[in-house]
This record gives sequence, structure tokens and C-alpha cells, in this order.
Amino acid sequence: MKKIYFLLLSVVILFAACSEGGIPEVMTGDITDITSSSAKIKGAILDTKGLDILEAGYCWGTMEMPTYETNDGIEKHASDARGRLDEYVMTNLFAGEVYYVRAFAQNEEGVGYGIVKQFTVGVTLPGVDIAVAENITPTTVTLKGKVFSHNGHIVNKIGFILSTSPNVTEGADKYYADNYNLETGEFDVVIEGLISNTSYYVRTFATNQSGFGSSTEDTQFTTNTFLNEFTNNIVNSNGIYISKYEITVGLWNELINGTASSTEGLYPKVDIAYTSMQTFINRINEKSVGVFDLPTIAQWREAAGTGTYSGSENIDEVAWYKGNSNNKVHAVGTKNSNSNGVYDMSGNVWEMTKDTDEHGNRIIVGGCWNSTADQCEINSTFAYASTSLGNVVGFRLVRE
Repeated sequence: MKKIYFLLLSVVILFAACSEGGIPEVMTGDITDITSSSAKIKGAILDTKGLDILEAGYCWGTMEMPTYETNDGIEKHASDARGRLDEYVMTNLFAGEVYYVRAFAQNEEGVGYGIVKQFTVGVTLPGVDIAVAENITPTTVTLKGKVFSHNGHIVNKIGFILSTSPNVTEGADKYYADNYNLETGEFDVVIEGLISNTSYYVRTFATNQSGFGSSTEDTQFTTNTFLNEFTNNIVNSNGIYISKYEITVGLWNELINGTASSTEGLYPKVDIAYTSMQTFINRINEKSVGVFDLPTIAQWREAAGTGTYSGSENIDEVAWYKGNSNNKVHAVGTKNSNSNGVYDMSGNVWEMTKDTDEHGNRIIVGGCWNSTADQCEINSTFAYASTSLGNVVGFRLVRE
């Protein structure tokens, strides 16, 4: 009988020894209330092993096995007076990121962990209106957009995605805006280098820590033709109806070659003989947009206005010439116009007139990018062979 008593006592002592001491047993509970930057976690301490809990809480991060020592985030004081784990909210998380979390408790024996739970933070993208296209030219457009909702996050990039194919995606060409109005959410971008007479599709976009958000549908627009641009830019300059700009490469390509142009189309057309200019004039007059011809010297000077140069007494304000052109021709309309809105009548390229001298040479006026200042004066003229092909001579037209 004594042997049985001592055997039972030994089992009780052994059981007691096994239930006292060791690291705590912990349970990782449910993850709830997941937002774009936070999530709530519950847990419990199942067994303290008879020892005081020194710290208890949760460790989490993007690594698959976050620990007390290695983690992106940790809360070490999430237990109440009786050692139970409190509910806790993990914050400053990144939308769309996968996180791992587990509960822990520490006593003098070490740290015990619950199982690892995985969750993905909700994605909340900014909301943007569809794009608005304005001021469309053959090679440029002004796009306007608006962020109507930040969805709780700071917007860090805004702009437009552009393509020649519909249903524009994030992989299309991006044009960023740097003029975001925080109060109204509005922004705009001027896009250059487009191809004339071409359909484009565009969407507004904005990004935040959640990712890339774009408008729900395309805005479609078609760049202007150079012919439409030309006919819309005939101005009345002192009673002479004259083209605002020198005839451009883009208009020449469109009418003579039947091709569209991009940025190179904004430059004056040069390297053409007088007979080729006449071919162009015939072609444009076939379009029923008016009857056009080269100006006479008298018409050209009347349109140029009074003063030394067309638009200013200061040549640098209105003309590309030897003193500022860097030895090259420039896109039309990049200096100031005269008082009637006509550009480059002084400088950039010489302009052909209808008049000839006594030897049958054509008279050119206005000077060019390689001219001296006095050659760019309104009253300056130069004799030029009709058959010559020069990179300093172009033309503009008057409408009868």
C-alpha cells in the first residue's frame, strides 16, 4: 500500500513540475477592420506556465516569420493587469502590401508565439475626373484634370496617360503635372510634340501610397490639321490679310506630300524654288479656303507696320538674326509679334515676294537667322534667283 501511495505522489510531483516553468503559450486571433493603412488584431495568452508575463503583444511585418527581435512593427504592452492580450490596431501600413503578424508573450524563460496570420492591406486609390482637352493645335494640346478624392492618402504624382489606341492603360506615355491646386484638386499640362491630324486617347491619373488611380474612361481628341491652323491664323494687319506665320514644314508636308508632321512641322519651309512655291499656292487654292498668293513688296511692308523692325525698335524682341539665332533657323512664332499679331516678319527666314528686279530676280524681304541687323529692317530688300534653293528663304501668303 505504501508503494502505491509513493508512486501516486511521484506522479503528482512530476505533473506539477511539468506544468510550472517554460515559455508562455499564446494564440494569434482574428485580423479584422483592414483598411488602406491599418488592421486590427486579437490574441490570447493560453498558459503563463506559472510565471509572470514580462511583456506581451504583437509583432508584424512583411517578413513571413516576424519575431520579437526582428519585425517591421511591434507592440510590447498589449496585456491587461491579469496578463490577457488586448485588442490592438496596427497602423502606418502600406496599401496593397502583404503583412504577417503573430501574438507573443514573454516571461523569464523566454518568448512564446502564436501561429503566424497573413493579411493584405486594402487598396484605396485616389479618385480623378476624366480629362478635358483644350487649345488643340496640330502638335499640342492643353489637358486639364481634377482629383476629387484623396481617399485618406496624400497624392504624390498627378498627370495624364496618352495613347493613339483607346482604353488607355498605366503603361502608356505619362505626362506629369507640377501645378496641383490643393484646394480645388485641379491641374493641367501642355503636351507638345504630337502628330498632326491624329486621334489620341487620354486619361487623368493620380498616385498615392495605395498605387496608381486613373479616370474611368478615355477622353478622345484629334489634333488639328496644319491647313485648318493656317486658315484660322490669317490676320488683318493694316488692311492686308496675311498669314500670321511663315509657311511651315507641317503645312507643306500635308498639302504636297500628304503626310502628317510633329515638332519639325513648326519650322518654316525652306530649300524650295519659286516654282515650287507656286505649286504650293495652287494646291492651297484648290482647297476652297480662300484665294492666296505671295505678297507684293508694298503689301508686305504695309503688313509689317511702322518702325525699324516689324513689331519693335529692339531687334532681339521680334527677330531671330545673326546676333541671337545660334546660327540656325527657329520654329515660327517664338519671338514677339508685331502689333497686329504677325510673327517673324523680321528675321528667321527671308520671305519671297511677287516682285522682281530688272534682271528677273525675285525680291526677298525681312532678313533671316544669318542676317545682320540692318538686313532685317522693314525697308531692306535682296535680289534672289528664282531657281535657287536656299535654307534661308521661305514665304508667307496674303489672302485676296
